[in-house]
Amino acid sequence: MYTAGYRWDPVSKKIKETGVLSVNIEPEDSEVFLNDIKIQKNLPLYLPNRAPGSYRIKLALPGYKTWEKDIDIESKKTTYIKDITLFKDNLPTKISETDELDIDTIYPSNSGRYILLVSQKNNVYETDIFDTQNKDLETLSRIKSDLKPEVIWSPFANYLILQTKSGKQTNLQIIDTENNNSTSYTFYYPIENIAWSTNTSEPLVFAEDRNIIYTLDLNTKKKITSSVNNSWLLDDKQNLWSIDKQNNLTTVIDGKITKLGNLSEKIEKIVDINENRIILKTDRDVIIAKINNLEIESVQSLNTQEIFYNQNTDEWLTWSAWELWSIYKNGETSLLNRTGNRIDQVLPLDEHGVVLLSSENKIVGFNPGYYTEHELFKNGSIEKVGVNFETRKIFFLGEVAGKHGLFELDY
Repeated sequence: MYTAGYRWDPVSKKIKETGVLSVNIEPEDSEVFLNDIKIQKNLPLYLPNRAPGSYRIKLALPGYKTWEKDIDIESKKTTYIKDITLFKDNLPTKISETDELDIDTIYPSNSGRYILLVSQKNNVYETDIFDTQNKDLETLSRIKSDLKPEVIWSPFANYLILQTKSGKQTNLQIIDTENNNSTSYTFYYPIENIAWSTNTSEPLVFAEDRNIIYTLDLNTKKKITSSVNNSWLLDDKQNLWSIDKQNNLTTVIDGKITKLGNLSEKIEKIVDINENRIILKTDRDVIIAKINNLEIESVQSLNTQEIFYNQNTDEWLTWSAWELWSIYKNGETSLLNRTGNRIDQVLPLDEHGVVLLSSENKIVGFNPGYYTEHELFKNGSIEKVGVNFETRKIFFLGEVAGKHGLFELDY
């Protein structure tokens, strides 16, 4: 019976069939320990005939953070340890290419490939774009202004809006950072609302000027609606969705106006729309309204304030100081983390859903699938963070060992 894969369980006093442990992680030369016993096999690892029960698994490699977790192996089942890349055990280094800049703040793109740097001296604002992959630094503009330039990255691609004001004129510059193309448009009133198209084949912006919505790309400016009075967004087919004065969610499709239903909370912004759900923001919460046949099917309110689109997993991350949630394409949500450590910023670290959690003095890597945390950096000052997950580098503006500037950290 033993050789056939059966074991005696002294707890239940029953004979049980064995289970299987499968381990496939990066780097492949990592060592695997089961209950502190090193497994003398190379990765990927397949261990059949394991007695059912609880085990302590440890993944270790010099120069990397050790990964440990209690796991259960069940009878006639396979326990998988996969989609894990060990974090490097590194210290941050200052990026010398930016040493000459007195950086006031940074605005990383969602992918982390590019970072817009804003410096200020005697009411003159300088904006520079830093390519984190090639370490290229290029100056975009220098403008004398009493107001800091407004920066809006597309959540879906490496496109950028740089909004500046000079006298009574508002200048809106659309920048394609990957192809090094840009176009500027001048307005004579403040731009009240700006949104990016989900179509990423080329930069396309929707801008509201005195209750009229225009499309802006690298070539033209076109008027597409006559009037809007409240929060609005255009979907991927350029159908207009808005909140009317009575707080009804309304859409215009093929010229026909449809009211989907009333929302109990006052909406400040429409964040994203697909065929299954719409994401909205109030001054306190993030609202997810499920949609079915142009009717609001259900409404869920999350007590979170920040929101970020994860390009790797095609879902939205939303968080408060103490909770982290995921919003999926079908409108379902999941609580990923509830913590006693403050969360200031959340960013994706890989394609498997591992995320960075940062506070004013610490950066943590968190794996929601296994609910494991690794401290990547502490004992410094962290102001703003970006992540290039293709090169597995973290970039942050802050202070390390008494020096202020832009730093990078291999993870």
